[in-house]
Amino acid sequence: MDIKYAVAATFSSAKELYDAAGKVKEKGYSDWECFSPIPVHGLDAQMGYERSKVPRFTLAGGITGFFTGMLIVWFMNEYDYPLIVGGKPYFSPIYPFPVFYELTILFAAFGTLFGMFFLNRLPRHNHPVFEHPDFGRTGDDKFMIVMHLLMQTFEAYSKNFVKLNYDEYFDQNEVEIKSINVMEISKSLNIPKETARRKINELEEMGAIKRINKKIIIDRDTWPNIKPQETIKRMTRFLSTLSKICVNEGLIQEPISSESLTKTCKEYFSFVWQLYYEMQMPMLLGFKKVFGDLESFHVNGVCVINEALNSKKNDNSEMSNEFYLEKYFFADNKDDAGVNAMSISDITGIPRATVIRKLDKLIRENFIKIDIKKHYSSSGAHQEKILDVQKNTLHNLSKLTARVYNLNLMKDN
Repeated sequence: MDIKYAVAATFSSAKELYDAAGKVKEKGYSDWECFSPIPVHGLDAQMGYERSKVPRFTLAGGITGFFTGMLIVWFMNEYDYPLIVGGKPYFSPIYPFPVFYELTILFAAFGTLFGMFFLNRLPRHNHPVFEHPDFGRTGDDKFMIVMHLLMQTFEAYSKNFVKLNYDEYFDQNEVEIKSINVMEISKSLNIPKETARRKINELEEMGAIKRINKKIIIDRDTWPNIKPQETIKRMTRFLSTLSKICVNEGLIQEPISSESLTKTCKEYFSFVWQLYYEMQMPMLLGFKKVFGDLESFHVNGVCVINEALNSKKNDNSEMSNEFYLEKYFFADNKDDAGVNAMSISDITGIPRATVIRKLDKLIRENFIKIDIKKHYSSSGAHQEKILDVQKNTLHNLSKLTARVYNLNLMKDN
């Protein structure tokens, strides 16, 4: 039987959340909670919360620290190793007061920390509410908004026949975009309008962007390591390998080296990177819709790539060009070795606790499976949804590949 943990509601503004909390309280519900990415003033009182019990733990910790310090000093000077110094008493609460004070502060801090953990039942690596599709989605939004804004920049260059090479583009400390439309960003990225507005404000607060009237300026100094050196290297290496396959299929006359493709991509950088974003954005949005968030997509992707590498080791047969996608996604590779959570964390850079939480979610949703050695691999389910996104990605990738090959041919001629 499918047992539901709770009923959830999503609101697009703090005011709506505040008003809804009051109505839920009026209905007499007792076991309920509000989650917000920003502090909402007065929400605790609106929910009917009493004053926090954490100060009690702080007080208890402080008192314990004070008397612990007093006990230590008394034990050392009066009992364990008594010394007569200038006729002074063995023990006095005056001269060792700094010890009492320091231990009072230390134990009060410990009391506050552990009291907070105890009252909030922490640590909790997983909770059913984490699996709500809207709970963890905001972590990807700022990244997607910046990508959307940069894509607008490249489109503007293309419309105005402006060609910037790699060095010319990154020599600019700032990138100016004529106007910003929150509604367009909300619709393009499939996020609430209020969330889009809030994330833009957060980007402005961290100095990543500046707004002057309707103009928006992206400050590159905020991201000193944003140059896609590694991405270009991997992409051109892939395109070079693909060119060899195209030669075997009779699609082009000779293979293209990755060095030549790198020069082409850097020379026509503004145009090539527009094509790259046109491939990347729909892929990320598509997989975010399938998996709920991009972290789950990356975790699942590592499992799939590991499975593909194992399949390559075990299967020497050539795949038909017409059916290779279907064979890859629908093959039942039960003997393939999986990958553990620590390896996924190392590969993706996602904290191990988050990886474990995402793996649990993917198992419950039947995207992946786990064996007795706690190795994870693809389950083979939901592949129709994934295949739809992959086919669209391959279409955009083929467009990118063809145009980069043509640019390389033009450059050589």
